Amino acid sequence: MNRTEAESYRRASCFIDALFRHTAKILIAFNSQWGIEEIARHFRTCMTAGQTMKEHNEFRREFYQEVIRMAKEKEVCLLFLERT
Repeated sequence: MNRTEAESYRRASCFIDALFRHTAKILIAFNSQWGIEEIARHFRTCMTAGQTMKEHNEFRREFYQEVIRMAKEKEVCLLFLERT
């Protein structure tokens, strides 16, 4: 599928926006007494615990599935706004 530069930019922007919004939502659930290093360590552990060379762990799969869902939702909204 041939994409224009504007379409590529919109899709990338939606993905980055969703990535940061979902990450913020996940981090809020962590212990509020932790420092940045503890938060980063715990997030990394969540993203890698139990994964193998053949498959990512469930947390990572669900994390990115939600990011993609959010990005697609935002892109649909932007497309609607562009057409109105």
